[in-house]
Amino acid sequence: MNMKKFFSLLLALVFVVTSVPAFAAKKMPYRIYVDVTNQIVTIYSNETDEIVRQMLCSSGAKDATPLGTFIMPEKERDSERTEWFHFNAFGGYARYASRIHYDVMFHSLLYNRPNMASLNKQSVLDYGKAVSHGCIRMRWQDAEFIAKNCLKGTSVKIYKSGEVDEELRALLLQNSYTDESGMSYREFLGIPDEEGVMGRYSEGPDVRDLQMRLRDLGLYTEEVSGVYQVPTVTAVREAQTLMGMEATGVATLEFQKVLYSADAPAAMNVPLKEGMSGPAVRLLQTNLTELQLYNGALDGVYDLDVVEAVKVFQGAYGYTINGEASTEVQKAAYYEAGRMKAMFGEDGGYTLQTVDEEITMATVTCELGVRMREGKSVESDKLGLLKLGDTVVVAEQGDEWSKVQKGKNAGYVMNKYLDMYPQSISSLKYVSDSTGDSYTIGYTAKDYFSGADLPADRFSDYLTSGGSLDSYDNIVEYATVNTASDSVTLNLRESPTTDSAILAALPNGTEAKVSSKSGDWSLVSIDGQQGYLLNEYLEFRTGPEMSEADRAAAMADDEFIDDVPEEDAPGQVEHAEVACDTAEKAAVYAEDSGDAKVLGSLKNGIKVDVLQTVGGWSLISYQDHQGYMREEDLRFLVAEEATV
Repeated sequence: MNMKKFFSLLLALVFVVTSVPAFAAKKMPYRIYVDVTNQIVTIYSNETDEIVRQMLCSSGAKDATPLGTFIMPEKERDSERTEWFHFNAFGGYARYASRIHYDVMFHSLLYNRPNMASLNKQSVLDYGKAVSHGCIRMRWQDAEFIAKNCLKGTSVKIYKSGEVDEELRALLLQNSYTDESGMSYREFLGIPDEEGVMGRYSEGPDVRDLQMRLRDLGLYTEEVSGVYQVPTVTAVREAQTLMGMEATGVATLEFQKVLYSADAPAAMNVPLKEGMSGPAVRLLQTNLTELQLYNGALDGVYDLDVVEAVKVFQGAYGYTINGEASTEVQKAAYYEAGRMKAMFGEDGGYTLQTVDEEITMATVTCELGVRMREGKSVESDKLGLLKLGDTVVVAEQGDEWSKVQKGKNAGYVMNKYLDMYPQSISSLKYVSDSTGDSYTIGYTAKDYFSGADLPADRFSDYLTSGGSLDSYDNIVEYATVNTASDSVTLNLRESPTTDSAILAALPNGTEAKVSSKSGDWSLVSIDGQQGYLLNEYLEFRTGPEMSEADRAAAMADDEFIDDVPEEDAPGQVEHAEVACDTAEKAAVYAEDSGDAKVLGSLKNGIKVDVLQTVGGWSLISYQDHQGYMREEDLRFLVAEEATV
């Protein structure tokens, strides 16, 4: 064979080899585009070129997600593309992780444990922002679609579009688009196909009237502009859902007829305050009446009587007391009113007993977060991590240090990291007139100093995890043993009398599920065993019913992150480079806390090994030295960058 033929054959062979991935990708049913400018993932059908799915995502912070076109490879670990995937370096979990390129993957938002109850709250709050270590996070349903349908050989293009489409982002924040819903992409965008109806891009006085009516119904929160944009589409969709109509976001004539009628449904998306009026205010009045906090007319007018009722409810829940009903306050009142109906019946028949007290609370102001300490010194043992904005109860106030309580965690924090303020609290106890059964909203000061969580914090977590405002089947009452001493146990008895047989001796702090409560005794169940406990030695709370494993996982949520559990200890080293946005160097701390000793600083661009990342802090290793750095001061590297 002469040299010319040899090189021709070699060139042909190279062409065939390099063309295989692209050819294989075309044979795949789908292709994926990731726009990191907008944080949007779009999946196209290779057969029709139409969009079959589109979703919001969270890609890598500081350009940690590589740009380019990649072909999805074989699985490297058996847990890929399955329900749960464990990150060895970080100790967290995700659902349906599918590899794109080296360590970059599609996967769900983050979980602290392999169960649905442990959804990481910060991961939810960051959804739609570039915050990850390089992977692309999304709703678990979207991650599942990719894991099951976009297999090895699927083409993934990751790029920067350069133009921000806030309208589309706002739509996708509400719901991912999928053609499986039967809705066309045009319908999803809210663009009307019929003449004479209002939809996206419509303008004029009719749109202005529509927005005002939606606002009065508690559905529309933006400026009344007369322009039909995403906020209007979203509000119309929610109204259609409440009406039992198809949620297209297009204001058809049939929809408008119901919307302007007296039977139009009200919602809780608009903050309410004194002077406002409308159906949303009437809904709030109705719920406060059910809670026996308001006895005025259901006239839809937010007057002084409504203000005072809201203040009492805010005190019971631990919200800032200002008499203004935020959307969450409205939802909490709605939820509690529904809970009362479920417990005592539609006709009521219960009496309210109120205990009002004053305590001191504080908000954490340290940007880096701060550790609670065992003593009044930064050298003392660290107990729990408090994040910026956390609300705590002040148990003891000192000159430089104060003892604070966050649920069952208590310790000392420097005053300079706390913004203290007096807080009125209310404990609202409802007692059935017929059975004597009781239900309490809020806690006393003694309860808080004994470790009770703020109802506002619990309710916020409940909403974040997808808790329903209308379902109470999974809401139960729990009782925690409080004998005031770890050396004193409480007897679980066969019947509600001290003369009955003792079934078990329960240590202080034991938690049981309450089956019924009346008089001096409660019937409880614990570890499958039922018995009676004296109420005077119990602290009561209500919350979502969970398995023992789920409740243990919920207690280990990211509100307090101490040392990483043994099973989550890092199994591999991640790599990152220092990338501080505010200075040329970033500090290295002795501990994962803003009040810890500063060991030194590292210049931007220096590469470090990351041993673990928890609660916004990374334990790093550099030239045989270890210390803690803020996670936001690091840019995590993909595999090929780390080996350069």
